[in-house]
Amino acid sequence: MIEVNKSLIQKKDPIFMYPDSRFGRAHFYAPVKRIWNHYIDTYWFNLIIIWLGTAFLFLTLWADLLRKLVDFFEGIRLVHREKKIKP
Repeated sequence: MIEVNKSLIQKKDPIFMYPDSRFGRAHFYAPVKRIWNHYIDTYWFNLIIIWLGTAFLFLTLWADLLRKLVDFFEGIRLVHREKKIKP
């Protein structure tokens, strides 16, 4: 343990420490993740995040959102160029 600003910080065996952040962030080897006042085992938290990311990427591919986004920004750029060219 070390003392910093009148508080003790555990330096040995961090695997037994619980995280301080309320939004899922935790130190390396944390046994649980905290979301507001709910504790979720790290394994299940990571698995949920991976599945949510996979679902998000699948939906963007399925709806062809990347092509639509690129077309949208190209349309904005073309309208902006046409305004500059015309006197």
